[in-house]
Amino acid sequence: MDSFSSELQDLLRKVAQGLDLKEFTTSPPDKNVSKKEDGYIGIIESLDILNKEGNKALSLILKRAPISEKLRKQFPTRQAFLREIEFYVNVFPEFLQFQKEYNISKPFTNVTNCYGVITEEYKELLLLQNLKEEGFRLVNRQQPMDSNHLSLGLTVYGKLHAISHAMKRLHPRRFEKLTSNIKYNFMGRTEEKSNTTGPTPEEFNVLTHMLFDITLQALQDQPKLIEAVEYIQKTLTKETMSFMLSSDEFNSNEFAVVSHTDCWSANIMFKYDESDQNFPIDLKLIDWQTSFLCDPMYDFSYFLFINAGKNDLKDYKKYLGLYHQSLCNYLKDFGLDPSTFYPLELLHNQFKEKWTLGFYMCLLMMQQSLSTKKTHDFEELADQGKNVFDPKNRQIEMSDIFKQRMADLVAFIADNLLFHRAAHC
Repeated sequence: MDSFSSELQDLLRKVAQGLDLKEFTTSPPDKNVSKKEDGYIGIIESLDILNKEGNKALSLILKRAPISEKLRKQFPTRQAFLREIEFYVNVFPEFLQFQKEYNISKPFTNVTNCYGVITEEYKELLLLQNLKEEGFRLVNRQQPMDSNHLSLGLTVYGKLHAISHAMKRLHPRRFEKLTSNIKYNFMGRTEEKSNTTGPTPEEFNVLTHMLFDITLQALQDQPKLIEAVEYIQKTLTKETMSFMLSSDEFNSNEFAVVSHTDCWSANIMFKYDESDQNFPIDLKLIDWQTSFLCDPMYDFSYFLFINAGKNDLKDYKKYLGLYHQSLCNYLKDFGLDPSTFYPLELLHNQFKEKWTLGFYMCLLMMQQSLSTKKTHDFEELADQGKNVFDPKNRQIEMSDIFKQRMADLVAFIADNLLFHRAAHC
């Protein structure tokens, strides 16, 4: 333990004290706890706290911020870690307390335990529960989630969002204060925030066009799908830009909630029935670095689009209903009548208006999600003097799986959602 920083040593002592360990040691940090392709901003290591007999007392995850100065000049590394720390230290504990006050029998607890944090610049760190030791694991990222996984995921997101809806209506000032530090998307870089890191509007525009070009390349020889993508690009780029640059439209509307926002499969760990290792019974949402206050359709559309296969996409109304049922059942536990402010019809309309949030995130993340290797290393790119936001610096893997998943997604959107948008433009 002597090789650890004094701050980390202090955290580990506090954790050991909480376990009633007067004497303890730690195992050497294991850097092989996760696959390289599963993480992009953060150094992940596992660490065991051992009792005096050398037996494991608790298994932990160390999540450290990269210290590269060149990376921090381009990418908001510190902001990302401070955002996740804010969620674990303030937002989630307040959510737990709020649920306790209303005697919620089955509260939202689908977040890993956080045992301590370090906020000092260049030493940012989170000490988290090792979920693998509790039986949680990631799904096969190259396969769509089945109906059981999708249903459980959307049920959990419904409960998460319901807490925000309930607090906004029962204790609006409390909610405003709680979310004041996570209100905006820190990746947005506007004239008012020109001294921050993150992509400039010009860089974001270049990135967006490049992502559309990659998608068009994946859909070559499918003219109807190419036409749909070109229509989306022509009509929705400005709207997407507004979202990514933290427009008030997305975080100040009546239905804005604390959102996970990083809904691809690498950030969701499932636990399974002992008698059926393919049937999920619980899940934990991990990686809250980009969480902020925004429209709930961000989480819903992103989760569904990037994780569902062709048949489940077609069944989207079922999943809207399932999410809505979970949301409403949980709001009723707080004594609220959701039919007065959030009927199912409204949810359907919101999805048809805001699905572009999830589609853009699929443009950005689908290839990464399906790749068998890490498509880019931000720290390595920055240290080489390259622009981390330039898509030309990413390894493009135009796999058959990627082509098929994008084709299925675009076909679904063309058949079910574009007409609605065109009718309202």
